[in-house]
Amino acid sequence: MAEPQTRAPADASAAGDSASHFDVLVIGAGTGGYPTAIRAAQLGLRTAIIEREKVGGLCLHRGCIPTKALLQSALALSTIRRAAEHGIQTGDVSFDYATMQARKDKIVGQLHRGVESLFKKYKVTQLNGTAQVAGPREVQYTPADGGAAQRLTCNHLVLATGADSRPLDGLPFDGQRVLNTDQLLALPAVPASVLVVGSGAWNTEWAFLLATLGAQVTLVEPGAHLLPGFDPEVGKQLERLVGRKLLKAQTGTTLNAGDFEQQGEGLRVRLGKDKTVDVACALIGTGSTARTGAGVDGLGLKLADGFVAADEFGRTNVDGVYAIGDLIGGLMLAHEAMLEGITVAETIAGRRPLPVDRTRIPRMAYTWPECASIGLTEEAAKARGGGAKTAKFPYSANARAQTHAEATGFVKVVAADDGQVLGVHIIGPNASELIGTPAVAQLMQAVAWEVGAASFPHPTVSEAIWEAARMIDGAQIHL
Repeated sequence: MAEPQTRAPADASAAGDSASHFDVLVIGAGTGGYPTAIRAAQLGLRTAIIEREKVGGLCLHRGCIPTKALLQSALALSTIRRAAEHGIQTGDVSFDYATMQARKDKIVGQLHRGVESLFKKYKVTQLNGTAQVAGPREVQYTPADGGAAQRLTCNHLVLATGADSRPLDGLPFDGQRVLNTDQLLALPAVPASVLVVGSGAWNTEWAFLLATLGAQVTLVEPGAHLLPGFDPEVGKQLERLVGRKLLKAQTGTTLNAGDFEQQGEGLRVRLGKDKTVDVACALIGTGSTARTGAGVDGLGLKLADGFVAADEFGRTNVDGVYAIGDLIGGLMLAHEAMLEGITVAETIAGRRPLPVDRTRIPRMAYTWPECASIGLTEEAAKARGGGAKTAKFPYSANARAQTHAEATGFVKVVAADDGQVLGVHIIGPNASELIGTPAVAQLMQAVAWEVGAASFPHPTVSEAIWEAARMIDGAQIHL
């Protein structure tokens, strides 16, 4: 692909300083699109962004933020129920799901208004409505308020249109028995029983949330362990823990439409030759489909596995057209999309940013305990050649984890023979917060002894990273 350009010239029909012409036009204001627009505007580019729903997109309104708000409420409930372990007597504890939902909505609303205020602060033109792509530098915009359609032109078009959840073949989502995560989030009450199909991070978080709030949950995964994409030891450890605690998990099980049968107001699902489960509904999370409608599919973009192909700077095969976020597949994480968007904006502005490297993108699951991972797994590190060594420090040897009464889990460091940190994998308390340290270590191409030479505060669970890094050279202290 061509080298990044700075402000590619507009075509002859576009007036460079007209009200309808922009240096950068972004379609989609999700967690990839809105940072793109903000960063482009910060760099002096005249920028507009089109969003058909609410700015903030899936992550803010129906994904990351709402589910984490509900998860935090469920975690508070779980903590109170375990208060006796700390010598605190509480009696019976109940919850009000409507109040939990109201708290979630308040948080989402506040963050939504925050994004809109950032657009005003950085002078991003926010356009609420629909977009129809007419060409690489031309978009037909129809305002949501019913106003007349407008022709917009641009020097650079950034596609951040996202993806839709994909149902099982022959088993469409119906919003009642067969649900995607949007539909599950919209339910006014917690279902009595749920089958969760697919154990990616988001589905697994929903399984924990629902089980904590009293639902009978069965989690089914076609692969060999929970959380595919994470280090297998993390997924297997989580499976052992959930089997003793909240829910039932079954791996190595692939379901198709023929395994589902309507049973009264719910479903009967065949999980094996002689095994069935009756549930009120099923959450299906086994894949996504890129949104390439609204004229995007007419641009002549190359596709890869059904997603738009883009390089590490977000450039597609069509000059002046960039693609980011779920539209291009990858890990399909909010912070990945954010990094991709910022990289695109800086590429357009001629800043020559670092290329996006997906091996340096952290993955998290907000389960109990939390799970987090970055870089190569042990198997992948060994498969690449050049040698690899690992060290695993258990939370049971960490003082702060013991005081949390959450000492199950570990930090695992994968390093090259020369000590360079290739991957870090965590299951345990605060894993989602801890993974930021290995992310910096990987960016800086640190070796394990450098991480181990730093001073980590005591007592903290972060010391488990320090100990695991030191273990690579046999220099751990508390094990």
